[in-house]
Amino acid sequence: MMITQEIPLRLSRHTEKMENWRVLLAEGHPVFRQEIVKAMAEMPGLNLVAKVTNGWDVMFTSAQLKPDVILLDFSLPGLNGFEVTSLIKRGLPQTPVVILLDEENEDSIKAVEQCGAWAYMVKGRLAQELPSLLGKLEQTRRGSDSPN
Repeated sequence: MMITQEIPLRLSRHTEKMENWRVLLAEGHPVFRQEIVKAMAEMPGLNLVAKVTNGWDVMFTSAQLKPDVILLDFSLPGLNGFEVTSLIKRGLPQTPVVILLDEENEDSIKAVEQCGAWAYMVKGRLAQELPSLLGKLEQTRRGSDSPN
């Protein structure tokens, strides 16, 4: 488990003004983890507060840090992303959980809906979809409650 100091990531000039989001990133694969961190570095208002690599560390770290949003790999070791999401929704029900999928398929989408995740993203499209997702999260923070 790696807990980082809350250091604002590099800000981009092309994204609309957003409030700061404290993000917990849970990704088991080191290459994907680096790609996600790189994509997040282009988004304004994101503070990466922790990077973890297994489901148990997500539970421990989220209870300690109470992040504003959790980006969660669905195939984490220990507890998988769907199990973690179900537990997070009990302990931190207001915290949006975004499941990171390797690929989009009917079974994965159904599991995302059943576990109570706020949304999902496909890892290969993360850089393109993250700005839109963050905009929707910001709308939710300001009063709407649906990602659609």
